[in-house]
Amino acid sequence: MSLHLRGPLERPISGLATDWRRVTPGAVFFELPGADGRSGGDAAASRGAVAVVRSTLPACAPRGLTVIQVADVRVALARAAQRFFRFPDRSLGVVGVTGSHGKTTVAHLLKH
Repeated sequence: MSLHLRGPLERPISGLATDWRRVTPGAVFFELPGADGRSGGDAAASRGAVAVVRSTLPACAPRGLTVIQVADVRVALARAAQRFFRFPDRSLGVVGVTGSHGKTTVAHLLKH
């Protein structure tokens, strides 16, 4: 999945973030293309990110920051979130309500 890597992979991770303003120490920052029109990797690193996942490698990265280049940052985020949150989708139940009449009522009854 990764195209290029700079820095170690064996690091403790405390969370995942897509907004550099919400990065907490130990988080992995996923730099989504076009998120705010500029690179948030440096800002995320200054807020304590241990790694940045992005579609291109920067010319230089802050010391101590792992930079992972992937083909699709959104796919990498989805896969990382699955693992980080221990595959919550595996225990979800799905109910479908179809028909011409009563869908809203049935949906409300199921909710309660």
